[in-house]
Amino acid sequence: MVPTAGFKRNIDNLPIPYPSTSSIKRLNDAYNFSKELQVPIFISGGKTINYINSEAEILTKNYFEDLKNIEIILETKSINSYDTGYYVNRYLKENNLEKNIILFTDVYHFKRMSGVLEKNNITVFFSKNSIVKKKIKYYYFLPHYENYGRINQIRYSYFALINYIFLKKMSISTLFY
Repeated sequence: MVPTAGFKRNIDNLPIPYPSTSSIKRLNDAYNFSKELQVPIFISGGKTINYINSEAEILTKNYFEDLKNIEIILETKSINSYDTGYYVNRYLKENNLEKNIILFTDVYHFKRMSGVLEKNNITVFFSKNSIVKKKIKYYYFLPHYENYGRINQIRYSYFALINYIFLKKMSISTLFY
């Protein structure tokens, strides 16, 4: 499963109809995994910007590999991780599939997304290659435009995680593995 991660932004910081770098990396990891094992890829991402198609549609249209030989399941209604958990669960139930998925996301999003899925009684697996721990370097804290983006991503992820815990939208057991 690939939860999308928004759109690229232009110089005015407005979203453009092109997937974020994180979305492309997630799909690329899932694509390489799926190519070997011949398993379908479930891409989840709804219409978060009025004038742009859903994130899932934009991601598949702009992916650099040919997806014709891989089964792609698009979910285009969810606008956040909680919705993604709901729609994945619904899809698995409606198609009488086992509630097991392989999650392809980034290290900042993994705990929240896996917590939401486990709250829906879905067992989450992941490829160790898709989540790589990076050492924090001292220069990440020096003023530089890339560092601001990284710090904002971390801050957003932690606030979203805390929000989901307080709203009981996720299983907190995932925080401990």
